[in-house]
Amino acid sequence: MAAKHLYDSLQIESTIPQLFNNLGVYYFAINKPDSALYYLHQCIDYSLKHSGETNMTELAYGKIVNYYLKKKEYAAALKIFKEMERNTDTATYSLNSKFLYYDLAYKIQLGMGNQAAMLDALQHYTEILKQVDSNIQNDRLLKYEEQMKQLANDNFIKAKEYEAKNQRYYVIFVTIIAIMTFAGSIYIFFYWKKKRLLENMYWKQLHKRREFEHRNQLLEERTRISREMHDDLGTTLTSTLMAVEMIEMFPEQKEHLNMVRNTANNLHQQVNEIIWNLNTSNDNISSLNNYMISFARKFLAQANISLKSEEQLDDVHKTIPSFQRRMIYLSFKELINNVVKHAHATEVKVYIETKGNNYHLNIEDNGVGMDTLPEDPEDVPYGSSGYGLGNISRNISRLFGTVRWQRANASGGTRVDIDMNILVA
Repeated sequence: MAAKHLYDSLQIESTIPQLFNNLGVYYFAINKPDSALYYLHQCIDYSLKHSGETNMTELAYGKIVNYYLKKKEYAAALKIFKEMERNTDTATYSLNSKFLYYDLAYKIQLGMGNQAAMLDALQHYTEILKQVDSNIQNDRLLKYEEQMKQLANDNFIKAKEYEAKNQRYYVIFVTIIAIMTFAGSIYIFFYWKKKRLLENMYWKQLHKRREFEHRNQLLEERTRISREMHDDLGTTLTSTLMAVEMIEMFPEQKEHLNMVRNTANNLHQQVNEIIWNLNTSNDNISSLNNYMISFARKFLAQANISLKSEEQLDDVHKTIPSFQRRMIYLSFKELINNVVKHAHATEVKVYIETKGNNYHLNIEDNGVGMDTLPEDPEDVPYGSSGYGLGNISRNISRLFGTVRWQRANASGGTRVDIDMNILVA
């Protein structure tokens, strides 16, 4: 009733076949085939009464035939198909209509088992399919040609616009480059002028500073040599003069001759040390180690103490500043002197090792050892029972090094480890 009411309300004749066809599709979709067949037949009847609606007639017939084919009622489908052939002109079918026509014919003959008619319909169906594909390809080619023409036209327009834009950008770019070049030339001119002025000032100041440092170094070296000669050589010469006076007063006493001999030997040793320290050819690790070992060997031999030495040097020619060389030697000399005076040892071991800029000195004896090892040797005053530990620690700390005091073993002995970095000459 709803469909009939809709039909009665529409009076536009051109839309009636389409309405009947849509109603047929709708009722098939909701599984009401009777109503669907009714409206499809209405579509066919109306289209046959009005010319120009053959396409809608073919579609309606096709839906009815497909309905019977799905139900496998091939005879009913063939009957409707024959009716479609009588009521429509197959010669005027469009490609889509011909495609539907031969597809239905093939399915009907296939269901009825008529092989010859089935093959004939299949052959026509294949030919129509080729024509459809050919038309599709032609349409695609035409669309592609149109798209390419449009694209070429768009590209041409874009190229012209891009060329005009580039010309504007080029003029702007060249103008900016010219301005920047001019400004950069001015900046570079004044920059190099200022740089040369600053460099001249820097080199003049550096030259003055180096001259000042050189004068200070000479002054410090002269002061140090004067102090050593006054402290060491002056004391030794005074002792020698006193011993000579004692000989003049008591010529029969031989011990004064021994005193003169010892002070003369000390004087000779002190002069040699000053000369060795002043000679710049000795500013290397090998010379320092050889001089220390030579001193220790002679000094310990006088006290009947044996010496074992070992060296592990990665670079025997490595340069060391003279003031650092002197401080290391004085500390080593003080340690050997302490062993002779206080350790009561029979053997001393000396081990020297260098790795890169690191310098390690180890001195170990088998003497009685120290009852109390100092926590901070710098706090030990001169001349106390610390055996000159303060001197040693102060000398090494001036070189940014460290000194460690420990017992050699449980039974006694003392071991001293000195570590520092070799300073740049």
